[in-house]
Amino acid sequence: MQIINEPQNALSQATQGIQWAYPNLTWVPNTFGCYDSNFQDDQIPLIAGGGSGHDPAHWGYVGPGMLTAAIMGTVFQPPTSQEIVKVTKQVTRQRRVFFIVKNFPADVSAFTAAQQQLQKEHWQTGLCIVADDISVDHESLKQRRRGVAGTILVHKILGAAAAQGASIAELTHIAAALVPNIHTIGVAASGARIPGQSTASFNLNPGEIYYGIGIHGEPGYRREPFQSSERLAQELIRDCLKTKNSGII
Repeated sequence: MQIINEPQNALSQATQGIQWAYPNLTWVPNTFGCYDSNFQDDQIPLIAGGGSGHDPAHWGYVGPGMLTAAIMGTVFQPPTSQEIVKVTKQVTRQRRVFFIVKNFPADVSAFTAAQQQLQKEHWQTGLCIVADDISVDHESLKQRRRGVAGTILVHKILGAAAAQGASIAELTHIAAALVPNIHTIGVAASGARIPGQSTASFNLNPGEIYYGIGIHGEPGYRREPFQSSERLAQELIRDCLKTKNSGII
């Protein structure tokens, strides 16, 4: 069930609520981007983002020891490269930044374009792409490698390193060691429904769960009746360990 007012106002009202609850955030005009008002510009700023509708991602991860800023697009759509650049320039005057990006084609394209634009303007930039999802495509059986829940760990670990003065090169090195060792699988008990849409991304029978779904409602690889939390945990842990032990990254 969704409790919202007018669907077309859902995103703007959500950001108004965040602004009220977290006055330590400064919002960048004409974007869905915000940054930590107390950020010390002697650190490398960490910026992440993507489509809105995944709260608390990524606005909720902005603060000391995590993200410096978050820039979101509309629901399930990433921000434009121009919006990313605008927020970045608002955050720091030191011409250096590190982007953390989830492995979805549109997200990667937008942040890569922003990075290239900044580099043309003689910025020092770093970028890591998080690809923790080890679920498989139902037909090809290939791992999807989307960036999902594991991204939070990257925010925290790189955020702690940046707070201790890590350089862009050092953040890049940490990310290269960290990202291949984060494995997750999504499970759903219902489909996602964008505000204003009458149908969900998929439908499940009562008491059914769906393994391997994506955060936008992308289809998974197996449906089955829910048996117990223990059975669910066993499958998820077994598959994550299998990926680790097989050397697949």
